[in-house]
Amino acid sequence: MKASRKSAAAIHLAVSVVLATAVGAFIFFVWYPGALFDAVGGQGLLLIIAGVDVCLGPLLTLIVFNPSKQRRLLVLDLSIIAALQVSALLYGLYATFEARPVFLAYGQGKFVAVTANELDGTLLKAAGDPKFQTLPLMGPRLVGTRQPTGFNDLSELSFVQAMTGMGIHYLPRYYVDIADVRDDIVREAKTLDQLRSRHPQSVAVLDRSLARLGREADSVKFIALRTKRRPLTMLVDSQSGAVLDTLLINPD
Repeated sequence: MKASRKSAAAIHLAVSVVLATAVGAFIFFVWYPGALFDAVGGQGLLLIIAGVDVCLGPLLTLIVFNPSKQRRLLVLDLSIIAALQVSALLYGLYATFEARPVFLAYGQGKFVAVTANELDGTLLKAAGDPKFQTLPLMGPRLVGTRQPTGFNDLSELSFVQAMTGMGIHYLPRYYVDIADVRDDIVREAKTLDQLRSRHPQSVAVLDRSLARLGREADSVKFIALRTKRRPLTMLVDSQSGAVLDTLLINPD
């Protein structure tokens, strides 16, 4: 029994939905985890990928599929459609991969989300620690920064900031392990009472996070996470400075 045009398109649509769901889950849970998905632009990129992948292939199948065609021609048509769909998916994945956050760098009283396309090979090679010379592939890495002390380093940092507007968070040569700056995080972080008073409309979001973490409010502080699109709130342990959660709440 030959498949009809509509049934062929329906099968193609089902396969495309499964594939888009798997890709979306990986992007959401690995490359753009939690609140970063919305704040760094993962949502928009995923919608483009899903829209093209889910719509393009099945639509083309619906248009060109003809059960009366010779099998050889039908296989050729479907192979071309599959190649176009895979190419579109790979291009979307590449764009998403290049725009993913790779470091959440702490310094000067805040975290900053640094994306892959903001760090070139020259900046990475300048890092003193080998583990900061490559970009993480499986989600953003928490790092700290050390303030330069020498005249040459201070001059370089001032020059970079003046020419590019990019501060110390974007210079891997000043990266250090996050454990080295936990005391600074604890000192700079603010109490949740301050966050509640600034944004009473977001109290429910905050309380849900605390309940999920199993934490009392006095054991948690917050600190800002800056991204290109919008600021986020990071919850940290009030004693150790360990990052607990990231929320879609403006910390200012």
